Amino acid sequence: MNRNKILSVLTSSVMCTTLLGMDTYAVLEPDDYVSVCNDLDNEILLNWNEGLLNTLKRRGINADESSVVFSDPYYCYNFYNMEIVEDSYYRIVFDNEDIIGVSYGSVEGNKAYVQWSPGEFDYLSESLKNDSKILFGAAVVEHFSCSLIYSGGAFYSYNSIVFEEGETDLIFGEIPYSQLFEGDAPDDVELPTVSTTNETTMPYVKSENYIAGDVNMDGKVSLLDLVMLERINIGAIRANDAQMTNADCFEDGIVNFDDTQALICFLVEKIDFLPIMPE
Repeated sequence: MNRNKILSVLTSSVMCTTLLGMDTYAVLEPDDYVSVCNDLDNEILLNWNEGLLNTLKRRGINADESSVVFSDPYYCYNFYNMEIVEDSYYRIVFDNEDIIGVSYGSVEGNKAYVQWSPGEFDYLSESLKNDSKILFGAAVVEHFSCSLIYSGGAFYSYNSIVFEEGETDLIFGEIPYSQLFEGDAPDDVELPTVSTTNETTMPYVKSENYIAGDVNMDGKVSLLDLVMLERINIGAIRANDAQMTNADCFEDGIVNFDDTQALICFLVEKIDFLPIMPE
């Protein structure tokens, strides 16, 4: 999947400032940003519906086409500079008008590769009822990737070990800057050796938090890990030893596009476990 492209839909300039010794981006207020995408191809939406319904059934959730309703797709933002992440969308999922979860879709061609996050998301219900701005996106805080929702004037996290599930202490326009989108490495991270063929080798040490495929180390394997793995492979970011070990999904001691393929197969359920052991 080509997930490294960023599409800007803003005409305003983005200014780099300093807050408490950390770089931040000064951005516009949330009301200035588009939330909902109204032009996503209908074939993609139908594919998304089918994939999510199948996921719900596999997980034993009693939901069918007559009761499940999907919101229009929301854009996915890079919360540092408020650019839209291309081919990434979110949808709110309802069952008999009650929110039962949020679905992330990574679009490739006419298909959506679907991730499901169950939950009642009461703050989304309040925002919808009050017609408040809702923004979906991601940021990296303390070197960990966080999926974030801006709702009712606050940021909420639902997949990060940095914050407990729920409201965070992040402030719009003042999220601590991270190396994820720029390729800079923090001073305390030992960089891996990168060869001229984009194959990355690393010390092979499995930490106590080792989960094959959990590249961003948030405790689970998801499409966010695929995004980070692809950025590692193209040299856009550099990961620490523990992240590189988790990224070695095709367990040969080298992180390259074989690992990307293995992770994709796991995410679309073509294989049941990671890592794949080379023959």
